[in-house]
Amino acid sequence: VLDGVATSNQGAAQYAVSRHGGILYLRGDEDAGRSIPVLTDREGRTSPLSLPPRRYYQPRFYPDGSRISFGIDDVPASIWIHELEEGTMTRLTYESYNRFPVWAGQDLIFASDRAGLPDLYRKPHDGGAPAVRVLESEGIEIPYDTSGDGRLLALHRPSPDTAIDILLLSLAEGAEPRS
Repeated sequence: VLDGVATSNQGAAQYAVSRHGGILYLRGDEDAGRSIPVLTDREGRTSPLSLPPRRYYQPRFYPDGSRISFGIDDVPASIWIHELEEGTMTRLTYESYNRFPVWAGQDLIFASDRAGLPDLYRKPHDGGAPAVRVLESEGIEIPYDTSGDGRLLALHRPSPDTAIDILLLSLAEGAEPRS
């Protein structure tokens, strides 16, 4: 059991599990609203990343475990990528509010309000191409994770009937989400 794991305003624990057995969690300072990313290996050894305390959220490991994406709640909220071996942080988004990054192969999918409501966009992790909208919102869709093969995106959407609907979206061009 990990102590000091930061939680979101809704109570969701802020952590990620790598396919190789490591855990990254955000150790929170609730008074300051800031956290520090901490890696835990398979043997339970922990080591804080050499990053300053900030308002990190939704960490996600790249499939091979070599990098981590984060949202950082600055003004505006933005998506960042931390290369574990090099120790570098690269900002991926600059315009508008961008939140909830998840990996889809070499790309990140995230919610952005650049066109009004928070639509879902896809952008290469190296920033080499502009973000492309993959889903125009009917409300507020929040990406959660992709399938192991990167072809499906799990997301959730608030619903007046059920509180939250969980949907799957094929990442093939033109696909519509299904529940």
